[in-house]
Amino acid sequence: MREGAAAKPIFRASFAGTAQGLTLYAEAWIATAVLMAALPQALNVFVMARQYDTWVGEASSSVLLGTLISVVTLTAVMWLVKTHALPLHLFR
Repeated sequence: MREGAAAKPIFRASFAGTAQGLTLYAEAWIATAVLMAALPQALNVFVMARQYDTWVGEASSSVLLGTLISVVTLTAVMWLVKTHALPLHLFR
């Protein structure tokens, strides 16, 4: 598994929140973009590895590890969005 894969959902969520916060979208849409960015990697990584019969073990373990880590990170991001601790609108 690549280094930094655990921090990827957190980075994507903060980037989505920052990028969307610069625009004039409604808060519900910004929160949705942040939550979707915090989701773990897709299962299609494993499907493609299986199809091409390469790196199947690494793909399945990275999907499993990413899903397990997302239990904590996604819960934290949902809590931050719900309590408005995450600044969704930076320049308003």
